[in-house]
Amino acid sequence: PDPVYSVGEHDNFYIIYTSGSTGDPKGVEITQLCLVSFLQWISEEFTDPRASVWMLQSPYSFDLSIMPLYGSLINGKTVVAIDKSLYFKPKRLVATLQKHAVNVWVSTPSFTNLHLDNPGFSSASLPELIKFYYCGESLPNNTAKNVRERFPASVQINTYGPTEATVAVTSVLLDNDMIDSTTPIPLGYARGNCKVFVFNDEGKEVSEGEYGEIVISGPCVSKGYLNNPELTAERFFVLNGQRAYRTGDQGYY
Repeated sequence: PDPVYSVGEHDNFYIIYTSGSTGDPKGVEITQLCLVSFLQWISEEFTDPRASVWMLQSPYSFDLSIMPLYGSLINGKTVVAIDKSLYFKPKRLVATLQKHAVNVWVSTPSFTNLHLDNPGFSSASLPELIKFYYCGESLPNNTAKNVRERFPASVQINTYGPTEATVAVTSVLLDNDMIDSTTPIPLGYARGNCKVFVFNDEGKEVSEGEYGEIVISGPCVSKGYLNNPELTAERFFVLNGQRAYRTGDQGYY
C-alpha cells in the first residue's frame, strides 16, 4: 500500500462519541498507537485454546465492541456478531450461542443480568460457554454470584477503562473470595504498557486505603477530544513523559 495513505501511529484510527455522564457528546480520538497497545495486551487473553469463539454483542458505537471484534480477528479466532433484535429475546439469544458454540461472553454487567432472568441461560444449555468478560459498568457481586451458580465451571474477568483510555486498562480474574465479599469487586491490575494512579486534590498519589481520582497514563490514552481543545486541556495532560487522563472516577488501592 502507498505509505501516504497508511495510518501512522499518532493518526486517528477511529473516533467514538461518548457523552459519559454529561449528556454532551465528545469525539474521543483513538490513535493507531492506542489501539495497538490495547491489542498487545488483550491478545494474551486469546492464547487459551478453549476460547476460540467470542460473542460480539455491543454495538460498534460502543468501544466494548473492540475487544471481541479486533481481538478475535487478529488472533485467528471466530467472532459471532449478535443481531440487535436478539438483545431482549433471551431464548433466541441462547439458541444462537448454542448454534455457534460460543465460548466467551463479553458484555456489560447489566446485559448479563438481563439474561440471567432466563432459566435457560446456564451451562446445561450452553456447555461451551466458559469465560465471561465484563466491562463498561461496575460489576455487582450478585451478578458474579449468579453467573457462578449458572456456570460453575466458568471463569469471570472484570475489566475497567474509560473510552478515553481505549476500552479497558485493568483486569482481574475473579475468585470466590472476591465474589462473596461484602466489599465491591476490584477493578484489577493495570495492563503492562499502561499505569493507573490514584491522586488526591493536590495531584499527589494517595496512601493505601485512601480515596482519590483514578488517573491513567501510557500509550492507551487518547490524544484528546475532536475539535474541543478546552476540554482536552482540562482532562488530558503529560505525566512522566506519557499522555495521561483524569477519569473523574473515584478509587483506592
